[in-house]
Amino acid sequence: MVKGNTGWTYRAHVSATDIADPGYLPITTLGDTRLELVCNFALIHNWWNHDGSRLFYMDPRQGKENLVRAKTVGFVSNTPDVDPVVFTASGRLGQLRVIPPGDPLNPNPDRYLVAGSADGILAIDLGTSPPTPSLLVPLAGSGFSTITRPVFSPDGSSIAFGATRISSKQIPYSAVYLVPFSDPGIPIKLVNTEFSSSKKKTLNVVVYNWYLP
Repeated sequence: MVKGNTGWTYRAHVSATDIADPGYLPITTLGDTRLELVCNFALIHNWWNHDGSRLFYMDPRQGKENLVRAKTVGFVSNTPDVDPVVFTASGRLGQLRVIPPGDPLNPNPDRYLVAGSADGILAIDLGTSPPTPSLLVPLAGSGFSTITRPVFSPDGSSIAFGATRISSKQIPYSAVYLVPFSDPGIPIKLVNTEFSSSKKKTLNVVVYNWYLP
């Protein structure tokens, strides 16, 4: 787990099992030994690699939000400049995710990233030089007015995301959709339910993560 504030980013060495234990003591101070200082600046849109040794993140500084950097955990820094840029996008990115281990077609579990962009869901292949970007789900022509938060399935084979379409009466309808990662096509509804807003207000369904039961 990564927790950022206005000046630092920490990793909390606690698990879901730890938290569920009746004797679990919450972390209340920065001096707790379960906290590890990762860097002296706050991070957003970040995600761990498969073994927790590196952290991929978007450069948080204004005007540099299109830079994807990789931090090697264990070396505390106070500026993103010490972390190598692994990809430079044409525009601002967000909602970064790293492919998990498990897909036999992708033996390198850190090779692929996905991120939200103004054009849709961007897939980034870090295994090529330079890294190869492609639109996994383009916003243009998709029938969606918004696409939010791409999330990998536990085996890395699919992407789930929230999307909103606008009806002929200008009512927004949102749902969770699914698209194969290696052979993308027309997204299908992962859950056959749409959430609507009768007041014509902005409506988004947000996918935060995908876990097996």
